Amino acid sequence: MELDECLTYIPAEEKAMGRFMQALWEAPQPGPEAFEGRGIVMSGGAGHVLQALANLDVLRSLHKSSIPVEFWHAFELEPPFCEALALRGAECRQLQVPGVYPLYETVLPSILSSSFRDVLWMDTDITPLVPPELLFESDAYARASSAICVASSVRLRCGWDGTCAGPRCSY
Repeated sequence: MELDECLTYIPAEEKAMGRFMQALWEAPQPGPEAFEGRGIVMSGGAGHVLQALANLDVLRSLHKSSIPVEFWHAFELEPPFCEALALRGAECRQLQVPGVYPLYETVLPSILSSSFRDVLWMDTDITPLVPPELLFESDAYARASSAICVASSVRLRCGWDGTCAGPRCSY
């Protein structure tokens, strides 16, 4: 898109952002009792559900994990998508502030809207290699209450003995 054409959209985008911020400001603020337990948060639209279902199958079937999962969306999922997610133990949730969320813009609102006190954000295309509970139970997580794994550096280096070195993480 040329700059001149792009500039014609700025006033509309500015108004949309203003409406979004106003709605966010007016949204009820949850109290500390609103956040409980540990869980996984995912988000996306209809195009992400199939990936999420496959990885929920890994989570539930392979790892035998019962960790709660919330799948957040921006009002675009039809009931059959949410029903399929529910069959695999994920709760379908709608973002509280309406709007258009292109690309990865549902990530932060989903994490902030989650009902969990301890959140593991999991992209729908991430396949867990170990039960996610292990992260929450680790000494490093207990000390820092956070773990950030850089997705671009995820390169498993596996030896012949079956041991693997995973992503670079900071706690």
